[in-house]
Amino acid sequence: AYIHDLTLEGKITAGKTYAAGFVGSAYGKFENCTNNISVTSTFANTAGFAAYAYGASRFINCLNSASVSSSAASVAGFASDVREGANFENCGNTGTVTNSGTASYTAGFCSNSAPAHFKNVFNTGDIKISKTTSVTIVAGIIANAQIGSDSTFIDMKGCYNTAAITAKGNVAGLLTAASNALYV
Repeated sequence: AYIHDLTLEGKITAGKTYAAGFVGSAYGKFENCTNNISVTSTFANTAGFAAYAYGASRFINCLNSASVSSSAASVAGFASDVREGANFENCGNTGTVTNSGTASYTAGFCSNSAPAHFKNVFNTGDIKISKTTSVTIVAGIIANAQIGSDSTFIDMKGCYNTAAITAKGNVAGLLTAASNALYV
């Protein structure tokens, strides 16, 4: 699918995993799209734009400007779960990201990512963890950066975070849990 030049407005209260404002599972190309749908959930893998981005998915000039809130693991402003080979170019999050639980992996842009390409990706939405534990893993861009099946790595160019992060534990402005993501 090729989805372009589309803006969505509204509010979602989700009762299942993989909830997002724009698309639950992304398979295609998304260009010049904006999500203004706030998402609230008590389940894992909650995101502003895409809950799950398959490897063939591509996002160009896309934005999440709505708030995202969950009390479970893997909460992100843009994409919760990114698979190997996905591409993000000139995309960002400006919405507030809140995790009110004790689970890990909360990020302004992506909570979990296999090797993918991130070019000129940004986060300016504040990140708030209301219940902090020592296992909290929080980052401005990617909370859990992973290595690929054939030792490939995440590729990041021109990415930035300017948001305030309120959390304890493993916290970073760009990415955390990146012991296997050697080339940033």
